[in-house]
Amino acid sequence: MGTGQGCVFCGRKPLTKQHIFPNWMRKHLPDPGPGTYRRKTGVEPRESAYRGSPVASQVRVVCASCNNGWMERLETDARPYLTSMVVGNGREFHDTGRTLIAGWAFLTTLMIGTTLRVKPPPPEYYTRFYEDEERSLPEGAVVWFGASATGLMHYQQMRCVTYDLDDQTQSDGWMTMLSVGRMAVHAVWLHVGERATLQVRGRLAEALRQVWPIEGRAIWPPGLLLDEDRMDSICNSYGGAY
Repeated sequence: MGTGQGCVFCGRKPLTKQHIFPNWMRKHLPDPGPGTYRRKTGVEPRESAYRGSPVASQVRVVCASCNNGWMERLETDARPYLTSMVVGNGREFHDTGRTLIAGWAFLTTLMIGTTLRVKPPPPEYYTRFYEDEERSLPEGAVVWFGASATGLMHYQQMRCVTYDLDDQTQSDGWMTMLSVGRMAVHAVWLHVGERATLQVRGRLAEALRQVWPIEGRAIWPPGLLLDEDRMDSICNSYGGAY
C-alpha cells in the first residue's frame, strides 16, 4: 500500500505516522540495547533483526483523525490488559478484556499488513473495521495469546497463507505472530468467513489459549512458554504460504 494513497481506513489525507506497537509500551520494555527485534515475511521468511525496541516501528498509512481518534481510544482501552501480559503478570481475562485484546490484535495485524509486498489484506477489511463502531473482527478471525520465554526478544511475522477448508477447497487467509515483552499474540482469519482453526498440534498447542471468539476460560500465561523456535513452528504449521 503506497503512501501516495489516502488513509487505509477512511481515505482522507494527509497521512501521519502510526506506531505499529503503542508508544506507551516503551516504558514497560527492557532498555533498547539488549533486545532483538525480528521481523519475518514469506514462506522462506525475509528476516530483519536489530537491537532495539519494537515501539520504534512506524507506518505512514493513516490520517490524523483515525490515528488520534478511534485508534487511540482502542489502544487506550486495551492498555491495562495488554500491560499485564507485557510485564508478565499472570491473570484470567474475562469478556471485556478479551474483546479489547482481540480488537487491538486485529488492528495491529492490519497495520503490519500494509507492509506486505505480496497479497496484503484486501482494502475492504480496513473499511469494515473503521465503519463498525464496535470494532468487530471478521467472521473468520480467531485470536490466541501466549507468553514469551524472554522479555528481551520482540517477534513479528505476518503472511498470507492458503488455508485448507476441506478436501476440495482452499481459501486465502492471513496469519500473524507477535511478541512484545512477555506477551505473545497469534491471529488468523480467512477471506471466505469460515472460522480459522489452530493448525498447531501436540504439546506446542499448550502454548496458546483462545482469546476470541470467547469460548471457555482465558488464563494467562499458558503452561508452555514460547521462544523464537516455537513461534517459528507455529507460523510454519500453516501450509501454502506466500
